[in-house]
Amino acid sequence: MTHSIPKPVLPFAATLSALLAVSAVVRAEEVKERVYECHRGGQVVFSSEPCGPDAETKTLDYAEPGRSATKEAIEAAQQEDTQASVTAQAELLDTEIVNAQNEVERLRVEQKERIYAWRQTMAEGTDQDDFNAWQAQMDAKLQAIETSYAQQIEDAEDKVDQLRSQRAALGSSDPGQR
Repeated sequence: MTHSIPKPVLPFAATLSALLAVSAVVRAEEVKERVYECHRGGQVVFSSEPCGPDAETKTLDYAEPGRSATKEAIEAAQQEDTQASVTAQAELLDTEIVNAQNEVERLRVEQKERIYAWRQTMAEGTDQDDFNAWQAQMDAKLQAIETSYAQQIEDAEDKVDQLRSQRAALGSSDPGQR
C-alpha cells in the first residue's frame, strides 16, 4: 500500500499570487489604448489602425485618477453644474421678462381698443327717453373698463419688476434693460 504525502498549501498560494500579479498587469494594459491620429482634408481623424503616412501614435490612458485629481474633477463638475444651472435660470427669467413685457403691451393695446369701441358706441347715441341716465350708464361702463385694465396692467408691470429683481440677483443684464 502506497501512501501519498499531502501537497503543501504554499504552492497554491504562490500560484494565486502569480495569477493576481498577471491579472493586475493585464488590467494595467487594458486601461491603455494606442490610437492613431491623422489629418485628412483639414480634419483630424482617429483610428485604431494606422490611417496614413502622417499617422501619429497616441496612447490613451484610462488609469484610475488619484484621489486629488478625482476631488478636483468633482469640484470642477459641481462648479460647471452650478454655472449651467444659473445660466438656465437666467435664460428662463429672460424669456419670462420678455413675455411679461409683451403682456403689458397687449393689455395696453386692448384697453385702448375697448375704450375706443365704447366711445364709438357712445357717439352713436341712444333712442332712450332718459338721455342723462343712458349717459351715466355709458360713463360708468367706460370707467369700469379703464379701471379693470389699469389694475391688470399694474399687476403685469409688478410681475415684470419682480422678474427683473430675480434676474438681477443672478447677475448680468436682462433683455428688458438692454
